[in-house]
Amino acid sequence: MRLQKTGTAEVSSILEERILGADTSVDLEETGRVLSIGDGIARVHGLRNVQAEEMVEFSSGLKVN
Repeated sequence: MRLQKTGTAEVSSILEERILGADTSVDLEETGRVLSIGDGIARVHGLRNVQAEEMVEFSSGLKVN
């Protein structure tokens, strides 16, 4: 196997191309109902598959669980 010397500009270009070409579509898997909100905590019913440190999307934006 022959190694090629690659410049930082070329590596940056390749990375940028791959990042911009990544599939960023999101599939809605579950919906829930907000029961209460207070002190930065939202109590939500119906999200059975949500685990700690997952992102949860509310109509006002994304939040970390």
